[in-house]
Amino acid sequence: MFGKKWSLGVALPILVLCFFWSYLFIEYNFEMTSTKAQVIERQSMLTDQQIDRFIEQSSLAMEQKQFSRVADELTILTSDINVLVAVLLDKQGVVKHSNHYVWRNNAASEVLDGYQSKTHQKQIEVGSSQLLFNSSRLTLQGYYPLNQHLLNIEQNIELFYIEYDISLALNRAQIEIQQIFINKGIVGTILIVLFFFSLHFMLIRQLRSLVTAEEGQVGNGKLYFSEVDAVAKRITSLHMQLSSCSKKLKESEQRWLYSIDGSASGVWDWSINTGRVFLSDRWKEMLGFMPDELPSSFQSWESRLHPDDKDTILSELNSYLKGEIDSFENVHRLRHKDGHFVWVLDKGSVVQWDEQGNPMRMIGSHTDISDDVSSNRVLNKASISDSLTQLPNRQALIDRMKSLEPKITKTQSGLILLDVDNFKTINEGLGRQLGDEVLMQLARRLQNHFAKRAFLARLSGDEFAILFEGLSAINGTHRTIVFAEEIKKVISHPFIINEQQLHIRVSLGVSMIHGGCEDPISAISQAELAMFQAKEQGRDTFAMYTPELQNKAKLSLWIQNELREALSEDKLQVHFQPIVDNDNQIKTIETLLRWEHPVKGWISPAEFIPVAESSELIVQLGHWVAEKICQYISTLKNNGIIDIPVFAINVSARQFCQNDFKASLMGVLDRYKIEPRQIELELTEYVVLSPGLDSVERLTEFSKEGFSIAIDDFGTGFSSLSYLQQLPIQKLKIDSSFISKIGQGSKPNILVKSIIDLAHNMSLSVVAEGVEYGHQQQWLSANGCDLYQGYLFYRPLAPADMLTLLKTSSISETL
Repeated sequence: MFGKKWSLGVALPILVLCFFWSYLFIEYNFEMTSTKAQVIERQSMLTDQQIDRFIEQSSLAMEQKQFSRVADELTILTSDINVLVAVLLDKQGVVKHSNHYVWRNNAASEVLDGYQSKTHQKQIEVGSSQLLFNSSRLTLQGYYPLNQHLLNIEQNIELFYIEYDISLALNRAQIEIQQIFINKGIVGTILIVLFFFSLHFMLIRQLRSLVTAEEGQVGNGKLYFSEVDAVAKRITSLHMQLSSCSKKLKESEQRWLYSIDGSASGVWDWSINTGRVFLSDRWKEMLGFMPDELPSSFQSWESRLHPDDKDTILSELNSYLKGEIDSFENVHRLRHKDGHFVWVLDKGSVVQWDEQGNPMRMIGSHTDISDDVSSNRVLNKASISDSLTQLPNRQALIDRMKSLEPKITKTQSGLILLDVDNFKTINEGLGRQLGDEVLMQLARRLQNHFAKRAFLARLSGDEFAILFEGLSAINGTHRTIVFAEEIKKVISHPFIINEQQLHIRVSLGVSMIHGGCEDPISAISQAELAMFQAKEQGRDTFAMYTPELQNKAKLSLWIQNELREALSEDKLQVHFQPIVDNDNQIKTIETLLRWEHPVKGWISPAEFIPVAESSELIVQLGHWVAEKICQYISTLKNNGIIDIPVFAINVSARQFCQNDFKASLMGVLDRYKIEPRQIELELTEYVVLSPGLDSVERLTEFSKEGFSIAIDDFGTGFSSLSYLQQLPIQKLKIDSSFISKIGQGSKPNILVKSIIDLAHNMSLSVVAEGVEYGHQQQWLSANGCDLYQGYLFYRPLAPADMLTLLKTSSISETL
């Protein structure tokens, strides 16, 4: 039933009719209930009026000693055919007067079906009358206590009981309502059928004709609606496009087959998960096999690799699949059926990935180059060019630099290395295939702008080199700096990737080569050091090589090695700096990393954090800090501290970009049974506004878990306020460089006041960092600042001192 595809012209009317009749049924039941209540209420009022008259006249007759009139009044009352029972009862429930003589002097409970002695006694006790509806008998039953003073005391009459039949009134009302709803149903059904008949004729039939029409016949009939006409024209256009594309595809396939046959190349198609490989007839023919002689498996190729080539080719293939290299192209030997080896040029590309980004399918070709006398030229060309961008590679750049004029000439050359900032984030956000498209567009843009003035090369990944030769010894350095600015300007224009605009930023490193270049490797290394310096300066800029950078690089390497050892041996420390409100109450505690080297002593975080940021060490450091914080919060709980403030952790760009960052952090919290609301994540503007990264989605995930989120060092990055307001953040931390200038002129004060107002307009709390003097705190408080952090309140505290402070605060609050 559910597998059958219903016609819209049948399903829609049936659905609407079902809804219509369901609505009528519900409305009918509601109307019946309402009408029934109205009939009962109306009949109750009429019955009350009749009984009031009867009691009044009977009382008057008793008062005048005219006892026979009571029977007459009872007869008048029961002249209404709807009155089934009308009796006067004494205290024992015996019938004294009734509309039927046979009931007299009998117990009412024995002769009257609807009568209830309990209700009789109840109404006598409360002294009030009651008229009840009996749903089984469709009658109104009334119990009316009588004034003994007005009635015959000798007869001891105390209650008048009446039963009034309203079944006829109810039936009559029911018939009227049924007739009304039958009419509604008939008229509504007719209108719905007429509507859908018109809809079928004017719309559904035309839509069906569009589906069944042959190519070229779409929209030939009369179309009543502009939207249907537009659909018909669109289908016609799609028909034409499909026909054109099919024709082009067929022609392309024929050209491809002709090209493959003409180039003596064999095609392979590898399903990586299953290991099955399609090998074309030409591929098998190259190795002397008939089409049905080799099985379709990876082993058919791997088992025929030359022993000297096998490790290299498999290693290169594995590196390509892991994403460590950008393309797969290799020359190796395969064993022929008769035993000799055939040289082949092997090229391939991944064409399909799974949801996790793992390669699933790879297609490529083998070209027999054994008889090509220029195979050495092919090998040389492959060794000095980049297959993705078609630019010269690192080796080609080295060869070019070696060919520069010797130092005796009065010229120099400028070497600029270019690296895309956060390209890993772009690659992960867009996917490797679109990431390659970014690199190809970047290469084409550089080629179009500098090809006639410089030598361009792609060194690796997202790193490019531009060599400007023949510059004057006098102003060559200045011209190279101008070239660097020009490069930034060329790249500043948006790239169109997958029909979307993408802005990228680059870091540039510049080194000068005077005269010839005997050691190209050193010159490239110098430019790389300058490039790393540009990244440390905040990226999206350039830096010149100086000898001091070499010393800095050596120091950086030493710090990296020592830091790795300190981390593995748990020799780092965490300190804490409280953040307070205007009442000096601790609201948050920022976690600070400290390192005391056994030889060098205390090493500033300003020295070792940037080194860790430039390597994967920062991820390990972040995990270590999270572990220590959770341990410390557990310690606070064990020491009886109940009201524990929120602990803030600084999150680096590398950490935030890790796909498993959230899972790793949640794992640590779960292990120590710490709630996410106990942790605040501090991120800089640069981190949350990184290109290619959906920070809104990632931060929303953390916010839903309960984490508090703050933007650290606000004002020092490249804020996009329109983007910032979309982020699920709770705090802005004003950088200390702004706080330190409070009171030194009107401009710093205006800037800080603007940030505070901006944050409050976005419903965010404001934290002032680096508050050291009383006049700063007074000015900030007067201008609406919420929280403060700095030496004026607390210096960073060791864990034991922080514990003592929290214990003291807890005791003070209790007192």
